[in-house]
Amino acid sequence: LTLAALSSMHKAVVAEMGMSALGEISQLTRIACPDVAVITNIGTAHLEALGSRENICKAKLEIIEGLGDNGVLVYNGDEPLLWNKRKEFNKAISYGISNPDVQARGANVRTADGKTVFDIIFENKEIKDVIIPTLGAHNVYNALAAYVVGTVGGLSESEIKAGLANYRPTGMRQKIYEKNGYTVIEDCYNASPESMKASLSVLAQLGKGHRTVAVLGEMRELGESSDALHKSVGQYAAELSIDRIYTYGDSAMEIAVGALENGIDESAIIAYTQTDDPKGLADILEKELKMGDIVLFKASRAVALEKV
Repeated sequence: LTLAALSSMHKAVVAEMGMSALGEISQLTRIACPDVAVITNIGTAHLEALGSRENICKAKLEIIEGLGDNGVLVYNGDEPLLWNKRKEFNKAISYGISNPDVQARGANVRTADGKTVFDIIFENKEIKDVIIPTLGAHNVYNALAAYVVGTVGGLSESEIKAGLANYRPTGMRQKIYEKNGYTVIEDCYNASPESMKASLSVLAQLGKGHRTVAVLGEMRELGESSDALHKSVGQYAAELSIDRIYTYGDSAMEIAVGALENGIDESAIIAYTQTDDPKGLADILEKELKMGDIVLFKASRAVALEKV
């Protein structure tokens, strides 16, 4: 439907290809015939349907099937599952931060005033002081992918830098705003264990000198690993010393368990399971939040945490 809506006025289309099973991206990429295909990461979302990260990798690599002879694959070279298959790729450009052998590498990453600044080393040159007006290492990875795609698409270095500097989040993806004297990080679009941990890192980073509050809903489609993966999020929250944790939904109780087992005091954790009554949790938060708090809201789309 996206492609059918295009007209002669359009110069380019960026299409997100979602999947929950093998074969779905294969169909989409053959319809779209992309000039450039991007694989940002291999997470644990869709483990329930696909069974393993290796199968998730296989499903995402189906995107190559629609590339023409001159098509380019852009991929995260810090992900071993992708890096180890690099010899199988035709035309490909890798990006990353920790792998010194990727073609486009982010370096000297630092933050200031809610912005992230970093350098890009690409094709034997260094692009200094690239700015994105957001926080989190995951956003540096996204910016690196965008830089490579822009370069392949013929944009100049200055055009790409300007585009990244003007980035604004869309929908409910890491929107940061002030509300009633506290700061809200609204990230209710969707959630996986990896994106949960990335958002918690942003909360900890933004919350230096303030009380940090995480409102975390359940993550879906994780299969038999669901309890362990929810628990790992709670463990990570404890490692970051998040001050208060509110969980939302039955499965999310395992986040509370993980936090409790790793040193967060019981008095700082509230497990709320009634997702059919978001106002109940909202009322609790309204009573307990304090001026200056930094509050993260993060959950799978199915939970509709934005109602809270």
